[in-house]
Amino acid sequence: MKPHILLLCILGNPYELIQGGHQRTIYEIIEYFRYRMEFKFTIITTKNNIDNLTFQQLSENINYYEIGIPELWEKEQDQLYIHRDYLFTQIEKIIKREKNSISLIHTTYWISGLIGEKVSKKYHISQIHSPISTSYEKKSHGFPPRSKYQRIAEDIAFNNATLILSITNAELDILQKEYRIPPDKIQIVGRIAANCFQQPAHLASGNLKTEAKLALLHNMPLAHQYNEWWIQGAFCYIGRIVDYKGIKEIIQAWEILYKRYQSRMAPLWIIGGNCSDIATYRDDVIKLVPDLPTYEKNHKVYWWGYASSEGISNILLKCNVLIMHSGFEPGGRVILEALAMGKPIISTPFGFAKDYVQDWYNGFQVAYQDIFHLVQYMDFFIKNEYLSNTLGTNALHMYQDIENTWKYFSQMENIYLGNKSVTNKKAANISVKKTGLVDAFPYCDIKNSIENIELEFAISNSKIKVIDSFHSYLWDADIMIIKQYFHRINFQQLWNSKDTCKVICLTDLYQTAVSSSEFFPILPICKKSDTLFTYSMPKATVLSPKECLLQMPTILKQFQKESSKSLNSLKNIQAQHKYYTLHMFMDELTQVVKKNTVLFSSKEYTLICKIFSELKRAKTKPAFALNYGKSLISHTVVWNSNIYLLPSCEVYWGEIGFDAAITYLEYYGDESIFNNFPSIEQDTNSIIWICCLLIEKYIKAKVLLQNCTIKLEIIKETVETYINT
Repeated sequence: MKPHILLLCILGNPYELIQGGHQRTIYEIIEYFRYRMEFKFTIITTKNNIDNLTFQQLSENINYYEIGIPELWEKEQDQLYIHRDYLFTQIEKIIKREKNSISLIHTTYWISGLIGEKVSKKYHISQIHSPISTSYEKKSHGFPPRSKYQRIAEDIAFNNATLILSITNAELDILQKEYRIPPDKIQIVGRIAANCFQQPAHLASGNLKTEAKLALLHNMPLAHQYNEWWIQGAFCYIGRIVDYKGIKEIIQAWEILYKRYQSRMAPLWIIGGNCSDIATYRDDVIKLVPDLPTYEKNHKVYWWGYASSEGISNILLKCNVLIMHSGFEPGGRVILEALAMGKPIISTPFGFAKDYVQDWYNGFQVAYQDIFHLVQYMDFFIKNEYLSNTLGTNALHMYQDIENTWKYFSQMENIYLGNKSVTNKKAANISVKKTGLVDAFPYCDIKNSIENIELEFAISNSKIKVIDSFHSYLWDADIMIIKQYFHRINFQQLWNSKDTCKVICLTDLYQTAVSSSEFFPILPICKKSDTLFTYSMPKATVLSPKECLLQMPTILKQFQKESSKSLNSLKNIQAQHKYYTLHMFMDELTQVVKKNTVLFSSKEYTLICKIFSELKRAKTKPAFALNYGKSLISHTVVWNSNIYLLPSCEVYWGEIGFDAAITYLEYYGDESIFNNFPSIEQDTNSIIWICCLLIEKYIKAKVLLQNCTIKLEIIKETVETYINT
């Protein structure tokens, strides 16, 4: 006999999607199981403004009932508890009408769980329950439940249910710690984004073909000169128009940035609610933002109202970032929908956002009503429009991992079949793929296929293997390594306004790396392809960090000596921002602090100025040569019994000392470096660079709102001890 599921979703009418995620979940269950004839469903929900009871057959295997209730019961949910016997009586009528005996009751939300417990005991049917939003979670965040009876109902339903379906790790913790539910009664099923979010009807790029991308690549200066409008998308909120969702705070934060950027400010799109909801809420917003009507008239703030999933997915295509600012959120399905579409998210740390939104990976977490930090995070997307694309690529990776981990409908099928397989794991197995990749018009990413590599470099396909890398595309081809760069976002530009280049183009990276191989002791490039922007080099053995440190003085001396003889090759070195002298470096960092005074205390500013003043007094003789531009660790290799540096896309001409300093910092660590200064005391220039680089990290962390353990006082003591004594 096929399983017959009684799905009780009082206050969860799946055809009133305007109300929120609970309704959408029921709707998706209907849409999925209407094609699974091995299951039968009886679905019972409620609806305002209808008399008594209505019935319709949605499909051969799904019967659908709506119990009429007064609108007052929905607004004042104590009435649902008071009239629970009426609801039970209506449900009994339906059960008696159904021909097939029910094998399982699935209840959603507290009132369904309460009545489902009574049905379960009377008819001896097992009950499973979806909490949706617990009273404890609401209270703990300062939002009282809409019914004083919710906790009573939850305790009854949770105790009776054989299985409780949780959607997030936070909800799992609440069920275990606050409701004392044993772990073997809870299964995390997660949620899923509808197919229209995973496969939108069209692409924001206009569905550019590979051939068009290639043409753009070879004409990059012309292509990007006038086309940044293409990626200047909107800020977006999606959800119900209710106060705890933080819409007022979002609009206030947007206005602060609008006054800063004026016409350059991206619009704010608000999706959700009907005309009545918006009109009522809008009156309250105007009290805080009197100029709101002007912003609306100029289409800078736009209320879209309710939209279907398909409509939302199309609107999201032209959004740069989703902002969710709820005071609490049991799940937040829209988080998953944005991730599925490759859109970064700024969100309060609740529901799915708490588990799956990670700072500087796919978005940012911000505390509820913290308008100051909300403004700072939004500002990053104004300063660099390509940040949305970069974090969005990571967002898509995140969603793909989530979907593969939860397999929502497969779990639901097993649960309805009675196959109890509790998976209360604390988190989905998310693999973080941090990368600065930019793949937006006109910087369209083109990863070469193995077939192209095979033809261009005359290598057998069977010998080519992909190497995982965060910073470039790499292939292992037996006795050689093949490398291709991709367009990178210039993160420096987000905190240093002097750094004006927003994207570092792969053509520049490629040309610089190829040019660097002309210098000794850079590992020679075997073959280069100006068509694929790819080169091959011998497969060499990477030295250990300790070996790199030992070899560093010799190899840097050779590199600097050789490069000073070959100045003609410098014409191809990439023209991105670099610090050519220590004094320029310090002056620029001072300007960054001045421009961001709101983020620095007067004590911090004074300390930084004092340190720089001391460093500028140091008696050193500046020497200039080609700098490798990054740490030598992981980039120093042995090939044919000789030691080389790998080709570098970071090389630049300037005052030397940077290479040694950045290598020391990677080897010893930012804090431990102070205990190891005696071992590098003779290299005063490197110590000065180390101090400057540490201050740069400190300033960068402050402006980007990141944690930093570097102590300015210790840097000052170090300068006084090792530089000017």
